[in-house]
Amino acid sequence: MDFKQSRKSFNLKINYMKRLFVFALAATTFAACNDQKNTDTTTVNTDSTTTVTTDVTTTTTYVPGEGDVIYRDGKVMVWRNGVYVITDKDVTQDDGIVIKTNGTATRNGVVVKLEEGEAVTKTGRFFNSVGEAIEDGWDATKKGVNKAGQAIKKGANKVGEEVKDAVN
Repeated sequence: MDFKQSRKSFNLKINYMKRLFVFALAATTFAACNDQKNTDTTTVNTDSTTTVTTDVTTTTTYVPGEGDVIYRDGKVMVWRNGVYVITDKDVTQDDGIVIKTNGTATRNGVVVKLEEGEAVTKTGRFFNSVGEAIEDGWDATKKGVNKAGQAIKKGANKVGEEVKDAVN
């Protein structure tokens, strides 16, 4: 095999690997975005038993209800008579969650900071800014991300001070 043929063979292998990589990446992305599915089974009794299985995709989307709270533009707002109104006092939901006017929500001593556009229903369910349900608004991940953000902010401030001292 001469140099041109081996070079062409090598390029074909590289192109094949690139395509395989892109396909694997696309498959992983679609798998990660898969919605939760519920399976309902219905049995119909006739002369013989027939089982019909139906896949039903359920997505919980936020629709505001009376007493729900949302955090927008640095303000806590409560849904009253079909519109959000700014509140000047803390709001306590049915399940004991207390949402303070600074956007922090507290339940059983655990505090989380609401992000821009997040909502908490009267029954205590959390929704993100695009209306998707947050399965556990008290998840350690949310608290961990908040702590990580604070650490990054602290580190950035320290670096800023060091640079300022170096320049002076």
